[in-house]
Amino acid sequence: MVSLLDVQTFYGTLLCTLTSYFGKTESLCEAASLSGTHTGFIDPATLKGIVSLSLHEMKNLCNRMGLGMTLAYIERIEGEIKPGKSVALTVVQGWMRTLQERLEDELQTELLFHVGKERANFYNYGNCERAEISTAFPLSFGELACAGRCIAYGEGTACVFHLMRVLDYGFRSVANSLEITYDARNWMGLSSSIEKKLEVNYKEKSPDWRASEPFYASVLTNMLAISRAHRNPVLHELEHKYTEAEAESLFRLTDGFIFDLAKHGMREKP
Repeated sequence: MVSLLDVQTFYGTLLCTLTSYFGKTESLCEAASLSGTHTGFIDPATLKGIVSLSLHEMKNLCNRMGLGMTLAYIERIEGEIKPGKSVALTVVQGWMRTLQERLEDELQTELLFHVGKERANFYNYGNCERAEISTAFPLSFGELACAGRCIAYGEGTACVFHLMRVLDYGFRSVANSLEITYDARNWMGLSSSIEKKLEVNYKEKSPDWRASEPFYASVLTNMLAISRAHRNPVLHELEHKYTEAEAESLFRLTDGFIFDLAKHGMREKP
């Protein structure tokens, strides 16, 4: 993936320059055909000009752009040009037509995907300063980066799959903090454990639990909401597709949730 500036600088400019050399070569061929000799051949001096003024620079440009097949064909043309030997004008023109076709074919194999500025932040999420998450939840951070790229590519449902993996890491860390077994196949085990702790008579709760209770209540709320609204549909309702707007909303929710876990001392448990 490259920026629009990269395209303008490294492809737009180079391609324009490369095209100009095709034009120069055609002009040399036309001049040779109108030279008055009418022999149908291009003399060695003109051929040398084509090599020195056009093919040599074309090679440099193709090399910089990574156009290996086009570069190979230019080298084949150079191998056909012998010192002091004339070449038929039609042959040289055929070389140029084939060379241009080779270039067009090779350029079609290089695909560029445009990400609009409104989604650039999602695409670049993996490069952003998010030390709280990347330190406490490194694997989750990688999944968030994948989810961000999915949004940039317009793949809402794929984004949600990655976000479910992020949440699994998060809920696993919560279960670990409570010293209970976590089953990634069913979040209800963790949610039921938290509910039972919340339902204990207030007087029977330890001071540490009382202090942390609002945090775990928030975790429970998020878990129940996400499970019913997103986890079950994305995994089991195959006809359900997520729009880009829905994916963006869930991405922000998940990012904020993992950030909150990190802020409360949770750490990733692979």
